[in-house]
Amino acid sequence: MVGGPGAALSEVNPTGWALAALAVGLALFCPWLFRRNGELVGRLEALRVMRSVVLVAAAATGALFSLHWDGTVRGRGTAEESTTSALAALGKQPLSFVENGGQLDRRVAYFAHGGGASLFFTPRGVTFALAGSGAKRNGWAVHQAFVGGRATASPHAARPRQGVVNSFVGRRSEWQTGLKLYGRLVYRNVWPGIDVSYSGRANGLEYSFVIRPGADPRAIRLAYRGARALRLTRAGRLEVSTPVGAFAEHRPIAYQRVGGRRVPVSASFTVARAEHRRSGDQRYGFGLGGFDASRPVVIDPVVFRYAGFLGGSGDDVSADTAVDKSGNAYMTGYTTSPDFPATPGAFSTPRGDKDAFVAKVDRTGKLVYADYIGGAGHEDTGRGVAVDQDGNAYITGPTDSPETSFPVTVGPDRTFNGAEDAFVAKVNRRGRRLLYAGYIGGRLGDSGRDISVDSNGYAYVAGTTSTVDSTFPAKVGPQLTYGGGKHDGFVAKVDPTGSRLIYCSYIGGAGDEDNVRGTEPDASGNVYITGHADSSEATFPVTVGPDLTYNGNNDGYVGKINPSGRALVYLGYVGGSGLEQPRRIDVDKAGNAYIAGSTDSRDFPVKVGPDLSIQSRSRDAFVTKVNSDGTDLVYSGFIGGSGDDQAYGLDVNGGNPYVVGLTKSTEDTFPVSGGPDVTYNGAEDGFIARVNQAGTGLAYAGYIGGNGAEVARGVGVDRDGTAYLSGSTTSTEATFPTLGAPDASFNGGQNDAFLAKVAPVTAAPTAPSP
Repeated sequence: MVGGPGAALSEVNPTGWALAALAVGLALFCPWLFRRNGELVGRLEALRVMRSVVLVAAAATGALFSLHWDGTVRGRGTAEESTTSALAALGKQPLSFVENGGQLDRRVAYFAHGGGASLFFTPRGVTFALAGSGAKRNGWAVHQAFVGGRATASPHAARPRQGVVNSFVGRRSEWQTGLKLYGRLVYRNVWPGIDVSYSGRANGLEYSFVIRPGADPRAIRLAYRGARALRLTRAGRLEVSTPVGAFAEHRPIAYQRVGGRRVPVSASFTVARAEHRRSGDQRYGFGLGGFDASRPVVIDPVVFRYAGFLGGSGDDVSADTAVDKSGNAYMTGYTTSPDFPATPGAFSTPRGDKDAFVAKVDRTGKLVYADYIGGAGHEDTGRGVAVDQDGNAYITGPTDSPETSFPVTVGPDRTFNGAEDAFVAKVNRRGRRLLYAGYIGGRLGDSGRDISVDSNGYAYVAGTTSTVDSTFPAKVGPQLTYGGGKHDGFVAKVDPTGSRLIYCSYIGGAGDEDNVRGTEPDASGNVYITGHADSSEATFPVTVGPDLTYNGNNDGYVGKINPSGRALVYLGYVGGSGLEQPRRIDVDKAGNAYIAGSTDSRDFPVKVGPDLSIQSRSRDAFVTKVNSDGTDLVYSGFIGGSGDDQAYGLDVNGGNPYVVGLTKSTEDTFPVSGGPDVTYNGAEDGFIARVNQAGTGLAYAGYIGGNGAEVARGVGVDRDGTAYLSGSTTSTEATFPTLGAPDASFNGGQNDAFLAKVAPVTAAPTAPSP
């Protein structure tokens, strides 16, 4: 089974749109094909006589609610713009509702279909027509019924869409042309004071409840008629079984906004006891815990579009994530699994104790490719990944594998230099060829930590080196000599062919622990860097700001290098008297830099927010925005609770930073606000938080995890504001919120890598317009 919002059935048999439309028309033109006990439910026995025409691909609907008490029960959706995804695998175009002009059974007001299922909207609910596959060739229909609802609550269409549908089924007199398309259907007063609306989105169906003042949410009772069973999982999801597979609805989440902060409200599915359910009538609703009835309540404003594992029987960890313009996600990390799911056409094979990997997952959660990058050494690890406009992936990390076993090709250096080198590699868009792969390093230890790429295909590598002599390829750059101590940071620019370095520079002073952890270019060719330094201003190359004075015990810093790579535009500290560890940097179109990491400094330089007080006795995550000339902080604040909280990943979209990391803080102190999960799951959870543009607070924040330990290490955000985060987990599918992709089952070993796609929504209107 694969579960969650928009979960597809475990047995999938996709078909063409035209064949599906023909079968739907034939089936519904004859009501007896679907009739059982007066409902549009039951086995699609008629498909036995038209096996050559498959009704639809097997798929399912996952219903995810949210409630606004003044009010709205809403579903989950995208980037503060939509509601819940309830049907997956519907193709890349938004789902549209087609009016019934007489071509279908008269009880059907509107219908829709896509790559996953066909939906028929009647006054008593919605029928999902599912087709079988494999040995289960006979399809099945499941009816989502409004139990106790008004029998005459027919749907009204809203949000007209361009285009029309023509139906040429039956005799010419029965043909229908120019049927209109709509993006939303609204059932008014299904229960007293409660409306239900359905919306079509790309890749899914979304539905919501609108509860007006005085209405009782307990009146909402639903049933899956034609389902075999309903079951609440340990993770609080609702699992629906049918003869052709199963699907699941994610656990509902609720909150109220109080004093500008979102306060959690417990929410859960309620399933009728078996003795209260007649055969084929699986009833459910949902319940809320204590809340302030005078304030709005929102349930499920943020959702997992997909979430799943990637790994084998060994240890698998994802360290970074990137996303391209089409919504494909890219991961890198390391694996010790000999059975890691490398795809055909691999350019490498597992050769050492630990190999780096690179993987690409499409926008629906399907694995496009996965492959090893490594040699015979013991420490080949992917630390950073980036993607260019053509879908080529760039990876960096450390390797101790010599050129006799590491898959070097082109450069920038094809000869291993000793101890440990940084590597940089470029993989073509299909994942079948290394366009280049080579080393950056000297005779001592060197490690790649992050990589970014500009619009012209130049790659920027950030890392750490302990090579003090001329064997390190320092060239051009603002600092061409080693600063001293055990480690310096470095930043290098690689030409688009991968054959040479445009520049390569140290960044460091006399302290022992200087590094560069993050890098990001702007549109003008400047590159922004961050990391931490334990070198004072006497030796560290500070210039301009934002702070030119070292604060002690390792400070974070932020810097900007000019397009030629020869000079620093600015470089300054961001820190207090404790320990700072910035891990990622991003830049907006105006040239403002954003950094995220962790700190235990009580005197960390806070300004505006999102939180001005450190909450933890150990560490809090932080996010800081630096103005375009590097002279001052626009905002700077904490994200955390009473436990240990650390930020590992950062991406900025439209001026909104998205921060991911780990937390050991429960929902009592962590600033959860909307999800994707507002309940702490145990051990340590990954988290994702979106900071508002002003930096004054969080647009949302929530956990991802199970009863094991999770760390979210990388995040990428698409142009719609949907976030893709990856990391590692020790939790199995019994408690981790698997929603079908890339793999719904934990594979063994200490950790599996995970990838999740998260989409938020805004507050709903108090009543939808027809």
